[in-house]
Parts: sequence; structure tokens; C-alpha cells
Amino acid sequence: MSVLARSFVFLPGIGPVRETMLWRRGVHSWESYRKLARVPGIRPHIKTRHDAVLEVAEQAYPRDASFFARVLPLAEQWRTYEAFAKNAAYLDIETTGDRTNAVTIVGVRHKGKSRAFVRGKDYTPAAVTEFVRDASVLVTFNGASFDVPVLQNEGVRFPAVPHVDLRTVFTRIGLTGGLKKIEDALGLAREDGVRGLSGYDAVKLWRRYESRGDENALRTLVAYNVADFENLEPLAGYACSTLETQLLQHARGGQRKLAATA
Repeated sequence: MSVLARSFVFLPGIGPVRETMLWRRGVHSWESYRKLARVPGIRPHIKTRHDAVLEVAEQAYPRDASFFARVLPLAEQWRTYEAFAKNAAYLDIETTGDRTNAVTIVGVRHKGKSRAFVRGKDYTPAAVTEFVRDASVLVTFNGASFDVPVLQNEGVRFPAVPHVDLRTVFTRIGLTGGLKKIEDALGLAREDGVRGLSGYDAVKLWRRYESRGDENALRTLVAYNVADFENLEPLAGYACSTLETQLLQHARGGQRKLAATA
């Protein structure tokens, strides 16, 4: 059973602490929650409301990702990844790095296809919008505060689906820093041509291409961007499964304590 199908944090009045308490008491599914006559700390009329929401959740899972995008807090949308990963879109952008912060490359992997949209060649907001139109979940690294708002400002429209920002997920499992630092920590190597390049290098490569028409610089920049977004897929699998394991281990630890004091 995926962590989403045992999640209760989208119910009014239930946060991570109360959810953990439910898990420790053996409530691990929406059906088992609905069968409870009462829940400590939850008033009867709220419990009735919970039961109605869970019935809708059961109908939406695992077909309608947009429902969970609406009800899950942004910090908890990683829980949707396992259920909807098959149709995920992995996205990363490069920009000019100046005051305009214009998009230069938009890299996306979706349905097994990788595309790098290049400004002045094939990048348009409409083209990116169409490419991700039917994605069931969006995966980025720091995209909630950078990639997505920048693209929306340029006119890209994203489907109303969960957004898994891996920077937040990795922080919760104890891995901090930028994408390359985390890749190194996990032994995820890049090819020689782009190994060691940074976001600042990406800005310089674009300037060389734009000012001199340096196609080699553009090819290197595209390869750098491709490494960014293609690595998001294995990183998402690792980060989300690790965080799920940590949460459930924490709940089981508390369950053992309850049994010992019973």
C-alpha cells in the first residue's frame, strides 16, 4: 500500500502528529478510519465530514491526481509520487541569470521522452504547456520557488496536479544543499562533459552562445540541463521512498512503546 493510501493529513484537524498516532493504533487505511466509531480529539460532526472526504479520495485514487493536489499541503504532496510516478513530468530550467531572468532552456522528461526546449529555437510557453499537459505529477528541485513561478511568468500553464519539490523532501530526510551536492552524496555521477558545471557556468554558456553563436557552448548547456532533469527521476524514487520509510519506522517505534506500557 502506498503512503498516499494511508495518509490522513489532508483531513481537517489532522496533522502529521495526529496521523502518526492513528498509524500507531493500527489505522493504516481510509477504510479502517471510516470504520472507527470515534477518533480521540475529533468531534463527531468533523468525523462525519472526514468520512465523506475519504470516500471521494477512494474514488480519486489512483486515477485523479488533481484531487490530491487540492487537498494535500504542498509540503506533503511528495506522498502522491509512488501512486502517480508512471505519468510524472520531471522539469528543470536554465535562465539568463540577470535582472530579466528570462528562460533559456526548459528541460522536461515525460512519458519516457526527454525534451530540451531552447529559446530562439523551439521554446515557446505553448510548446511546454502542451508537452506537460497530461502529466499526473510534476517533479522539480527547488521548483516551487524558482522554476515553476519563472515559467508561469512567461506564460507556461501547468496541469492542476501535485508538485513534488525534491529540495523539500531531501531536507526532511537529512540531505541538504544543491542538486549536485546531493547527487554526489548518493553516488549519482554525471558524464565527463558536464561534470562539475554549475548554474553560473550555465549562464556563461548561454552568453557565449547568444553573443558569439557558439553552438558547442549551446550543446554543453543542453547536456547540462538534460543531466539536471533526467537525474530527478532516480532522485525522486529514492527521496520519497526514504521519507516514507522514516515516517513508518517512527510510527512503528511508537507502536512498540504503546504495547510495552499497555
